[in-house]
Amino acid sequence: MKLETQRLILRKPRISDGVIFEENNDLIAIKDFFMPYPSKKGDFNGLMKQCIEEWDKKKRYWFVLQIKNTKEIIGLCGVKNINNYNKTGYLSSWIFKKYRNKEFATEAKIAVNNFCFNELRLRKLKSEVATFNKRSLGLQKRFGMKIEGTAKKENYNPYLKKYADMVWFAFFKEDWKKNLPKLKKHLQEKIWNLENKK
Repeated sequence: MKLETQRLILRKPRISDGVIFEENNDLIAIKDFFMPYPSKKGDFNGLMKQCIEEWDKKKRYWFVLQIKNTKEIIGLCGVKNINNYNKTGYLSSWIFKKYRNKEFATEAKIAVNNFCFNELRLRKLKSEVATFNKRSLGLQKRFGMKIEGTAKKENYNPYLKKYADMVWFAFFKEDWKKNLPKLKKHLQEKIWNLENKK
């Protein structure tokens, strides 16, 4: 199974992808996305293996993001902790440093959200973001997610060596459908500007 967007292919992870993720594990990703620190050789092969196992059990769909034209891997985007009884899941994404500020996160998350609500038939999607991750906080709000609360000293950050406060976001399918046209328009305008930038 794979998803396609205007510029991206979203596909199932392979263990061999781990090398690419290891090479792109920059300090911003380590801090903001709670990546292993210090990381050891093979950590990301283990992550890919876990993603594949949970994909096969229908507990997690983390898609590897590839640019259509070049086949370059640029990050991950997907849903984890799928609860089929309550029909909920947690969204997550990671774009490599050199591909940020090009709207790839927005493009991928639109595809993943549609997949979650329309194919998996989830009714509510959640995310949790550290209070210091300003970029991700803004992205959740732009997608129409609402703050449901803040958990104090919730998750240990291996880079900062302390427990971080986490903001809990969520939205329902009706919220998503309402916000989707505006998001699509925003995305097309940004892509046009990027492609026509002098």
